[in-house]
Amino acid sequence: MLKLDGLFISIGMDPNSEFVKELVGLDEWGEIKVSQNMSTSQPGIFAAGDVTNACPEQMATAVGTGVGAALAVDEYLSK
Repeated sequence: MLKLDGLFISIGMDPNSEFVKELVGLDEWGEIKVSQNMSTSQPGIFAAGDVTNACPEQMATAVGTGVGAALAVDEYLSK
């Protein structure tokens, strides 16, 4: 048995954006390009987390951008 204080499991570094490549703009690494409010090149479509170019592959940043995207969606739908 191996005693550990913690464990981090990585599921990869490649963004899973293939399904939106014809819908929104991607950068050269396949990350979804987003603005400061997490909107994409397609009006009404927002993205957040590690799949975007706004997140340096860190969970806390991914969560924060998710909150930003949710607030932007709410504002977009309110108009």
